[in-house]
Amino acid sequence: MADLHHRGNGLGMALLAESLALIDAEGMPAYLGSSNPANDARYEGVGFRKVGAFTTPDGAHTVATMWREPLIG
Repeated sequence: MADLHHRGNGLGMALLAESLALIDAEGMPAYLGSSNPANDARYEGVGFRKVGAFTTPDGAHTVATMWREPLIG
């Protein structure tokens, strides 16, 4: 089970920002799958855009597929 004491403190977004900085430095795009619609706006806020979606084989979840071009600047 995830440690809920750390949830909401921005740790995940800080890790994502650090990773995206490295990806941008290489001039590469990034892809992710978001299984929690509540997070989609966060990902859009750092440059991802929805490009599609799929439903898991059991039909329980929809996963948004998201793409981000490298930021140059």
